[in-house]
Amino acid sequence: ATQAVLIGVLNGVFEHTFRSKELAQTLGYSLMSMTRALDQTEAAGLGKSIKKGRDRFFTPLEKRPLWEKAAPLLTSPVRETARLLERDMPEKEKILAGESALARISALDAPRTNTYAVGREQWKRLQKKAIPHLTADEPGTCAIQIWRYDPALFAKDRMADVFSLYLSLKDEKDERVGIALGQALKEYL
Repeated sequence: ATQAVLIGVLNGVFEHTFRSKELAQTLGYSLMSMTRALDQTEAAGLGKSIKKGRDRFFTPLEKRPLWEKAAPLLTSPVRETARLLERDMPEKEKILAGESALARISALDAPRTNTYAVGREQWKRLQKKAIPHLTADEPGTCAIQIWRYDPALFAKDRMADVFSLYLSLKDEKDERVGIALGQALKEYL
């Protein structure tokens, strides 16, 4: 939940100062989870809270310092990856992720098969169509990344946000991916 809050802030989903109630409504988490997320965010020095009556107003750091300080604390949003037949992936669920998304915003060549990101709720509906034991990018298939938070919350133009994309690919060994990630990130900071 804390990472979803930070990704939301980095993507400009919230006003500069916001309340935990707004977070809960926008992100779909409980108010208690959002209060805990703001406690953790403040404890990490990523912003400050002010209490006014029963309301708590939180102001995060500016975008660049927030990213620079938070990035080492954040993890990949990808819980696991599965494969489906491309035709079994509903159009409305298709949020490009991984190298497929990076290829769209950089000079990186697109992979042979697409990668999409889904949240837990979407995965519950799709998992019965998963192809067990298929790990290679066979023609007519696609990779499905199951994320810790709903990628649709921050997606733009049916593509995963650049900060989540960076976190999902930062440990890639291919230096072309690293260069493309660095260039993409510069444009958003």
